[in-house]
Amino acid sequence: MLDVPDIFISYASKDRERVRALVETFRTFGWSVWWDRELKPGETWDDVIGKALGAARCVVVVWSEHSVKSDWVKIEAEHARQREALVPVYLEMVPLPAPLDRVHGADLTGWTGEAWHQGLQQTVSAIRAKLAARPVAAGVRGLASASSVRTGGPGAFAGADQVAGALAEARSRVLDAAVSTELPVDRNADLIVMLRREESGGLRAILSVDDSYSMRPEDVRTSESFEIEFPRDEAGNLERVILTLKVHSSSFEIVPPEKRIAISPERDSAIYAFLITPRHEGTLTLNLDLYQDTICLASRILKSRGIAAGMEAASSLKHVVSMTVPVKARGRKAVAADRPLRNLGSNEGIVARPTLEHARSSEKLASNAGLSGSASSPIGIDDSARVRYHDWDGRMVGQDFRPPSVSGPGCSLLLVALAGLAIIALAVGMYLFLR
Repeated sequence: MLDVPDIFISYASKDRERVRALVETFRTFGWSVWWDRELKPGETWDDVIGKALGAARCVVVVWSEHSVKSDWVKIEAEHARQREALVPVYLEMVPLPAPLDRVHGADLTGWTGEAWHQGLQQTVSAIRAKLAARPVAAGVRGLASASSVRTGGPGAFAGADQVAGALAEARSRVLDAAVSTELPVDRNADLIVMLRREESGGLRAILSVDDSYSMRPEDVRTSESFEIEFPRDEAGNLERVILTLKVHSSSFEIVPPEKRIAISPERDSAIYAFLITPRHEGTLTLNLDLYQDTICLASRILKSRGIAAGMEAASSLKHVVSMTVPVKARGRKAVAADRPLRNLGSNEGIVARPTLEHARSSEKLASNAGLSGSASSPIGIDDSARVRYHDWDGRMVGQDFRPPSVSGPGCSLLLVALAGLAIIALAVGMYLFLR
């Protein structure tokens, strides 16, 4: 009865030693691999290789300058393509005949066994997707039964734990990380991270409504999308997985340097914080690597700027103040006049933002008071001084108010006229009384 491998590897015999490293890597995931292309006396291709190819749940075709010339490799690749089990990889970037050239392959041209290599990560993700889509029963295709499952060395059957793993489901996730753009040297700061679903707003959405963090939404950096394989329990339900996030840098002291992160199949992760302390001024760099077992799923580099201790980030000192300023009105035309700000206490970095609305309100005040003037006899209107305090996001957090006052040469003439009328009235009253 035929063994049922998880992975069938198609390659040219001249590439055997290079393929061996790939086989050993696949086996670290618990996958059974069929790659022995040697036929014993009396055996035929159909009896051995053809049956293994048809039963395998995933077929990895290794393209190189040797395999692209092999008719057998091309036949096996086309067979796998028709079964939708094909995962091509390139040891050398070589042109392929149609229709094999339509299937995207992972680039392993520079791979020398590194677990973090992007091409290897893409290959592993593609294999997981194929295995999840083709459970053991589909791979068997009537050639083996569940009772034939056993474990062993090369070409071994999948064990019971591997059968459960084959029913796992891969889901996409994105790594979000944030650190402030400026950090005082030798002062503790936070690095926050979370793993989110692709459709989730993640850290950006949280920071836009939660002001308990020093970071802003624009400080968030994201990784490329990657897949996490969630296993199933005995009832068939997806279980959470535990990943390891490692943070390393020569620019910071980091506590702790790594954390284990629990990921649910249906939700974003919690927010995880690392305590970081900048060691020097200038450019600061953090490297984040996310691992599932020994495979690096995602990497991200964050950069910040170290500033001298005691200095605050420029953005934290900026406030916007809107205030009404006094104006001088000439006829119906109002012109804003300079006026020093009142003492605003400890609010550093405050700036005034006078607006045309204030000038117009002053002109209207002059008109309602019945005052007029000309270029040679201006009327001064001291409008109400309102100082509005805003935070950097534009929200008003308070205001001051000073009642308006009216003054100027026109006002003085009115007072003289009123005084003259009072004197005349007094004289008329005295005359009538003495008469």
